[in-house]
Amino acid sequence: MIKWDYLLWIGHERIDLQHRALFDLISEFADARLTNAPIYELHSILEEIVKYTEFHFVSEEHIMAKSNYPDLTQHKMEHKNLMSNLTSRLKDMAMGKLTPDLIENFLVDWFLFHIQRDDKKISDHIKHYIGVY
Repeated sequence: MIKWDYLLWIGHERIDLQHRALFDLISEFADARLTNAPIYELHSILEEIVKYTEFHFVSEEHIMAKSNYPDLTQHKMEHKNLMSNLTSRLKDMAMGKLTPDLIENFLVDWFLFHIQRDDKKISDHIKHYIGVY
């Protein structure tokens, strides 16, 4: 599991706070998995991750639209694909098709990759073209 590091901050207060909350949920999932929590508990945490991610994406897309972010359409498509992937994994875990460790690996990899590659561009755009939040 990863540890929270300020290198994960992208420089936009609302997005950063939401990323931290999402990170905490992923950590809760990882901790529950490591302590062999029952599957219903893992499923419940993953449901919360899915719902919080959906909220976060709506919020992030609003920020992008408000700042005329040039890659909004592509970023929204990535969000849509991720939501589909998360929902599918939630169902697969409930049916025993995916183990919690595989889901944890997916969550950590996605979280790090999406923030460092995609979300950092949002902050850079706002800082460069708008100058303020």
